[in-house]
Amino acid sequence: MNDLNGKQISHYLLQEKLGQGGMGIVYKAIDQRLGRNVAIKLLPDDFANDTVHTERFINEAKVTSALDHPNICTVHEIDRTEQGQLFIVMSCYTGESLAQKLRRGKLPLEEAVDIVTQIAAGLAAAHRKDIVHRDIKPGNIFITEDGLVKLLDFGIAKIIDSELTRPDTMIGTMIYCAPEQLRKEAVDARTDIWATGVLFYQMLTGEHPFPGDNIQVTFYSILNETPRPARELNPDIPEKLEQVLDRLLQKDPDERYQDAGALSAALEPTADHSPVKMPPEREPRSRLRSIRYLSLIAAVLLLVALLIPGLIDRCTPRPRTLRVMVLPFESLNNGEENAIFAEGMTEEVINHISQLPGLEVISKTTSQYYRNSGMPVDQIGKELKLTNLVRGSVQKSGDRLRISVNLVDIQRQTNLWAESYDRQMEDIFDIQNEIAENITDSLQINMKMPLRERLQRPPTTNLEAYNLYIKGRYNWNKRTPASLQLALDFFREATEKDTAYALAYSGVADALSLFTSLEYGVVPAHITMPAAQQAAQRAVALDPYLPQAHTSLANVLLVYEWNWPAAEKEFLRAIELDPNYPTARQWYAVMLMVAGRSEEALTQIRQAQELDPSSPVINSEVGWQLRYARRYDEALAQFQENLRMDPDFVVTQVNIGYTLAAKGEFKRAADYFERARKLSGDHPLTIASLGYARGSAGDRRFAMETLKALEEIAGSGHYVHPLYFALVYLGLHDNDQVFAYLEEAYDQRAGYMIYLEVDPLVDQLRDDPRLAELMRKTGFKWRHLE
Repeated sequence: MNDLNGKQISHYLLQEKLGQGGMGIVYKAIDQRLGRNVAIKLLPDDFANDTVHTERFINEAKVTSALDHPNICTVHEIDRTEQGQLFIVMSCYTGESLAQKLRRGKLPLEEAVDIVTQIAAGLAAAHRKDIVHRDIKPGNIFITEDGLVKLLDFGIAKIIDSELTRPDTMIGTMIYCAPEQLRKEAVDARTDIWATGVLFYQMLTGEHPFPGDNIQVTFYSILNETPRPARELNPDIPEKLEQVLDRLLQKDPDERYQDAGALSAALEPTADHSPVKMPPEREPRSRLRSIRYLSLIAAVLLLVALLIPGLIDRCTPRPRTLRVMVLPFESLNNGEENAIFAEGMTEEVINHISQLPGLEVISKTTSQYYRNSGMPVDQIGKELKLTNLVRGSVQKSGDRLRISVNLVDIQRQTNLWAESYDRQMEDIFDIQNEIAENITDSLQINMKMPLRERLQRPPTTNLEAYNLYIKGRYNWNKRTPASLQLALDFFREATEKDTAYALAYSGVADALSLFTSLEYGVVPAHITMPAAQQAAQRAVALDPYLPQAHTSLANVLLVYEWNWPAAEKEFLRAIELDPNYPTARQWYAVMLMVAGRSEEALTQIRQAQELDPSSPVINSEVGWQLRYARRYDEALAQFQENLRMDPDFVVTQVNIGYTLAAKGEFKRAADYFERARKLSGDHPLTIASLGYARGSAGDRRFAMETLKALEEIAGSGHYVHPLYFALVYLGLHDNDQVFAYLEEAYDQRAGYMIYLEVDPLVDQLRDDPRLAELMRKTGFKWRHLE
């Protein structure tokens, strides 16, 4: 047979020959219709006209495809090439064979029992259909990274009473053969029971029950000798488990368990009378769901016997990091509310897949930027170094919802997967979950069971609460005082509709926290932050696995409680749960910087920037962190890049002004503060910043007028942050007034207080003992705590 790499068979593109044996040749291939990796096994050319081999080959496909069970490898189809050559299409998995595990020695009791229980479950399904495997051995048992056992190669299975295989046709691997096989007698389900016993013995002891220096000695031992008691080799084996093992290895088939169902029943009681923790029996629905997840695979596993040694090792790919962006879903309906719904759909998909292992997921802010850029997909992929891109559209019609999604392989410019969902609106949470599952499937990502179960749970089952939440997040992302108030109102209403909606409580905490920040200065911290803390704690209590909740709580602990060790613990937990959540890394970088760990801080903020390279907020934070590190020229370079992306972002104008001021360039700083004032519509922070720069440049008159302007704003009933006054007095070098307003900020528990040691603005106060006392009260005892 010629090498077929790169050739097309039906709708399968062959990629790599993985191995060859007496019963066939196997290629790794892509199913171009469904966008998945498969293994294709072809009958060798030499046997194309051999009726016996052809019949056995077809039997392999028919037998295996009939066994729809999570512990049995799946066969998708059997067909012929245009030249008439038979082939089977099989599923793909990643993990390792039992043979690979046994090379490292015996297994822990619980793991061994779990594996043999799953083997029994798969065999029971086969035995119920009168199918005998006949070749149970370590190489034909595969354990996925999720811990699911797969029985491979029913290709030599003997259908009871079939004329295809005769009792004297001994195909199984010799040292796992039952006595009746060695005697060339008829075989049945009890033959598989024997081989399972041999495997179980090896898993529990690390040794074969019938050792021998050569095959003749082993054959004699299998036929005539009793194995050494397993508990002599492993005293931890419970007595009842050893009794199960002994019955498995009875030489008389009548003395063994009569089928795998009986073995499963025998294994169950051992959990009640031994320290071995038996796995719970899986319900049929759970098994079917497990099958859906098993397409989380990263490499091809072969179902065939007699393939070249080491073949399974070649099927497992080298570790790689996938970098994925979800473009904002397009709303096919007009109106802002429909656009918000589509944006919420985008965010939920991102939230799902960003928690998957081995995956870097670009944030929604950046994806929004690139959707509006008009760039072709290949250029977007090149700029962001993407491996894959997700695109989708949403269309609503009454209570009906139509969502179309496709996953693009950037390098090949082909769809790995595409699907359309035409459902009721109430099915939105199921659709989101299915989209995430299919993306996971197509990218061949393996999830451990706890993560899989968590991601299956929707954040809420209340559709009205969900719609309120996505409206809240939409407005929160706008980052204006007015939009923050709208966001807070929507988040709070969502918690009223569903009092167990953890994400909505996290939203409440985030909105309240931003209200008190120096950039917004809407309300004093001591007024709103207790409510923010309560909401964040509620979110964590409702869902301890929600990264947003831990991030919200960490932020409160940092900027309000000034408890840096507790904040760091929460930040690290958030990042552990979702390494792709840029806000967690951004805020953690702040904590690291004010704690004096500047290099760690810069590492974290750079990682956040990689996840959200077009975010004006995160890019500004990168520059701000460089400013704190006194790397002013680098900071200015970053801010200029920010202006290129968004010339009207007020925060960037302000940040450039303060970086120039740190270099002593107050007149240039004043120019940027003036631009910020105009862009913001005379926000008090920009007014105060301009007064500080002009005062520092020697224009005391302008600085005094600025103070009057701030007092007038305060007199009109609007809150003016005490630090705005402190800024102007810094420009006037009136340290007494500066400390008076810093004390007021301290009394209000203003978040800015944590920056006192790192902010260049405060450098002119370093020699004043009042600064050290203020820092002590603020909690700088935690600084440098590793």
